[in-house]
Amino acid sequence: MKYFRKAARRTRREHFRNARIRDEIGVKPLTDILEKRQLKWFGHICRVDEDHGSRKFFEAKPTGKRPRERPRMSWQESVAKLGEKRGKMLDSMRALARDRDK
Repeated sequence: MKYFRKAARRTRREHFRNARIRDEIGVKPLTDILEKRQLKWFGHICRVDEDHGSRKFFEAKPTGKRPRERPRMSWQESVAKLGEKRGKMLDSMRALARDRDK
């Protein structure tokens, strides 16, 4: 945000919210960019062979004793959450990923 404030010629003393500064410059929030990249990688993983290492990693489930706090989430579960946020189920996302043109 320090870089964005300088680009927008705003100081912290002016008390502008980060979202407003991003809107002025035309930059998307970092979470949106990361989610888009994760979904792009998910599409790649769905199209790769089943023997490939990255595909095995995607389908892996955490083993061992779970910690006391929040349970660990597999990468597949996190991608499923991103899909639910966009109104898609994991199976339909896989079908869409196989058809690269869509």
